[in-house]
Amino acid sequence: MKHPCLLPFDDVEMAPERPGLYAWYGRIYSPAGDYKRELDELGKDLGEQRFRELLAKHMLRFQLAPFEIRGRSHFGVDWRGAMQDRNRDNLQDLLLGRVSADAKLNDEQKGFTKNLSFVTKDEKRRASLAKLLTEVTPLLTAPIYVGVTKNLRVRLCEHAKMFRDLQDGIGSDKAKLEALQRKVDNEGAEFAHRAIASDFSPDHLCVATLDVSEVLGNNLSDDELRQLAGVAEWLINRWHRPFVGRR
Repeated sequence: MKHPCLLPFDDVEMAPERPGLYAWYGRIYSPAGDYKRELDELGKDLGEQRFRELLAKHMLRFQLAPFEIRGRSHFGVDWRGAMQDRNRDNLQDLLLGRVSADAKLNDEQKGFTKNLSFVTKDEKRRASLAKLLTEVTPLLTAPIYVGVTKNLRVRLCEHAKMFRDLQDGIGSDKAKLEALQRKVDNEGAEFAHRAIASDFSPDHLCVATLDVSEVLGNNLSDDELRQLAGVAEWLINRWHRPFVGRR
């Protein structure tokens, strides 16, 4: 197996049964119905708005958690608060085409708005952008989670099973999803919990695996390979801070 190997969510059983590193990626999923030209009774192309909504929703999956602030003052006064990313609504407005003519945009935002409008006006261009955004993973995208294991196949199958079980348990129950999101905020939980809380589905997930014996050779024991991979995983997580990783 060449390294690294990229596997869709449903193909994790193809991972090698070897010690290694792995990285989950969140990629866009855009079937034809999300960009196909379809006119309503007024002649408006519904495909344009659907595609914009697809981009906007995917942007929200990468929303960072609130930044928590804590402090103490005299006589045991305890200060706590959370800082929200105020750029979220601005990005949603740009992607959904809700920017008014008198909106104060910088040059970068004006350029993006103009280019996005050009792309989304045409079905072929929408399809081309969808393909491009799919193909950039993982070469030009950051992982959302990095892990290490003594057996890649076993560990990734555990991830997938937990994800499916949680997903089936929540179903379309909004209250259960909100409870899961609170659990993640308060406890951190496992990869599957955090990925579902961020609205990722199996269609959005793929995993890159790295069999460390292919890199380092077979003259090391599995225990040595696992220890080396563990050190690498610790450093990678602190260098790149994947946002669905441990907090």
